[in-house]
Amino acid sequence: MRITRLAAKQGSRPLPNYRKLLLEKKAELEREFGTNFHRLAEIDQEVGDDPEQLLQEESITVRLNRVLYDQLRQVDAALQRLQFGEYGRCASCGDPIAEKRLLAVPWTRNCLFCQEKGSSSRIPEEIDVGRGVKHAYRS
Repeated sequence: MRITRLAAKQGSRPLPNYRKLLLEKKAELEREFGTNFHRLAEIDQEVGDDPEQLLQEESITVRLNRVLYDQLRQVDAALQRLQFGEYGRCASCGDPIAEKRLLAVPWTRNCLFCQEKGSSSRIPEEIDVGRGVKHAYRS
């Protein structure tokens, strides 16, 4: 594993294997995505004759799949950045992204400063919170 300047400042401790973290996250998202598709197929049998409940259950599952798909795309984009040597640099300012941030959100494109300064054209960045997902914003 290559040691960067950040690792050298931290007593030559090698950085975590971000590729492994990203691949694990991708596998987890794909499992959840598949589970939700199966759930979508089973909803009709579970709900029975109540069309309103059926529509509500389908709507919730489809929205959740959209969130999972968006996050999967972000993870895939991070894997591409890693492959091309662009991983760990802020897409906005070009500065290195802090190790703590990369550990918390390995698919992030922006440093914390650029994410927080934001703009009117911000787009959501998915962040895991236990088993749920919440939105943060990145520029």
